[in-house]
Amino acid sequence: MQEKSNVAIKVINPNANDRELRILQHLRTSSVAQDNLTHPGRNAVVHLLDDFDLGKSHKGLVLDVMGADVQSRADAQPGLRLSRTTATGVAQQVTLGLDYLWKCGVAHGDLYSRNVLFAAPEIAALPEEQIMSRLGRPRTGPVCRRDGQGLEPSVPSYLVSPKSIRGSDSEIKIMDLGNAFFHNSPPRLLATPWHVRAPEAVYSQRLSKYVDMWSMGCLLFEIITGRTFMDAFLADRNGMMTGLNAVLGSPPTQWLGDPDTETRELVTQARTRDMALDRYLQLNYDQDDDQLLDCEDEDEIPVEEYEKPKREFTDEELRALSRVLSRLLSYDPTSRGTPQELQNALQCIRKLAVQDLTSMTPIRLFSSIPLLVLFQHISIRARSPLMAEAVGILASTVTVAGLFKACREAFESFKAARSQQLDFREAVVKLNIGKCRLYIGPQAQPRALDTFGSRGLVITTLEALLKLFSGTDQLRTR
Repeated sequence: MQEKSNVAIKVINPNANDRELRILQHLRTSSVAQDNLTHPGRNAVVHLLDDFDLGKSHKGLVLDVMGADVQSRADAQPGLRLSRTTATGVAQQVTLGLDYLWKCGVAHGDLYSRNVLFAAPEIAALPEEQIMSRLGRPRTGPVCRRDGQGLEPSVPSYLVSPKSIRGSDSEIKIMDLGNAFFHNSPPRLLATPWHVRAPEAVYSQRLSKYVDMWSMGCLLFEIITGRTFMDAFLADRNGMMTGLNAVLGSPPTQWLGDPDTETRELVTQARTRDMALDRYLQLNYDQDDDQLLDCEDEDEIPVEEYEKPKREFTDEELRALSRVLSRLLSYDPTSRGTPQELQNALQCIRKLAVQDLTSMTPIRLFSSIPLLVLFQHISIRARSPLMAEAVGILASTVTVAGLFKACREAFESFKAARSQQLDFREAVVKLNIGKCRLYIGPQAQPRALDTFGSRGLVITTLEALLKLFSGTDQLRTR
């Protein structure tokens, strides 16, 4: 952690629940976490910068300052949903982040749109006056007791209305590990909001790491359509049981032995929606409430046409996504697969984030394209793919804020250090004890490069990037 940087403080009571602190320390110091330092999803997960004692019963966790959460960002957009580029970037990074957690033996246990936040790396270095100018004057309100009596010493005299920073457009982090658990010791209950709670948790069945994969299905549905998969309004256990029955059909017979008789009858009598998942996804994406409400037989007011966001996904792309969702949103936990399998399945939407790059300015390109997608695109179009390790390093060590500046500085360094052009097609990157080293050809000796700071920026894509900016390489998506 850099000195004199802005941070976020989270106060916890480890005596009541020390799970979050243990998980964060595990991700910081365990041998399995050390083995996954170069995992491309590591940068998409919150990490503990420091901790300190607050009296006898509380601790302060020092974390990165973050921007708005995914749901809040979507709520501020036209049509209440993320753009196609942002949505696909979020999906990809959350999948990578979850894969990193699983590789470290950790399940998140509470993964949904409020716990995925956009990064705000530039805020860490801003002076207080600039931060306050962004947030505006704080809004406060007095705290009063209903009975008119005086406040106890432990109660604050006023509350401050919360405010958030917008944050990056392309970098996210999975936050809040307060309900995370180790794979070999799952909890008995989940505290996840009802509308995103896995069916086995709703029916009080044995839990496992696969609750995260159900959460991924709900999150994908929400960031693509702008709507939750299950109704979030006044959601409770009975409502979830009937809602799941409508969407997925009847639960496994053995699950119905646990609920009381009244609840069991409620579930068995609930009707199943006569609609395939791909159709349901498309209608929600189009916000076609006329047809949705007819199917639901509810007396609701549909969204007006002028309120609907523009269509960015095609029917074919939505059908491909529905095939991914049909596996994730299943009663059978083990059939949902793993983050690695989901990552492979999301090839159908990963490529959608890459637009016509040659028509974009460098700054616009870096602010709108997820870094891993960008580097994969460059390596594919250069017809000399980077090593998977190198792509992972690039995605986990380079920030959007610093990449463009680093590229410009690195270019000057290259011009000063080498007289001939660097051939990107022959360049292979490896990480060596925090040093960035360049290998040119299979027999060449490694040459240390300027790393431009402690984060070890791997800049071997300069030639491809420069061609990209000039348009000479015609890097276009087909």
